[in-house]
Amino acid sequence: MAKILNMIIAWLQSLGPLAYGGLFLIIFVETGVVVMPFLPGDSLLFTVGALAAGEQPAFVLGILYPLLMAAALLGDNCNYFLGKKFGRSLFNNPNSKLFKKEQEASVGHRAQSGYKRHEGANNRNKASQD
Repeated sequence: MAKILNMIIAWLQSLGPLAYGGLFLIIFVETGVVVMPFLPGDSLLFTVGALAAGEQPAFVLGILYPLLMAAALLGDNCNYFLGKKFGRSLFNNPNSKLFKKEQEASVGHRAQSGYKRHEGANNRNKASQD
């Protein structure tokens, strides 16, 4: 097992900046592109953290932290602006295969009823804290 791990670390170190670029791209696309939530972002972060913490680190934490935080923040903002620009037109398109009017009404109704159901509990908790 240690031999395989050493081979992986050596390969990542040989990639140099390309390894960091690949990590940035995966995290950015996972958080920034609406139709790509299946990328291995969480497990990738745990793996990269483990590879950065060993005796022979494959990544420099001083580069890794700001790079991956920037990727997640930029991806999140990209996703927000995509939704803001194209969201309503996708929901309002009668021929949309992705979003159906029945689903929108059902999800909206469930969200509102859940909010109303838990709103009272939040108010009771605030009153008991005072």
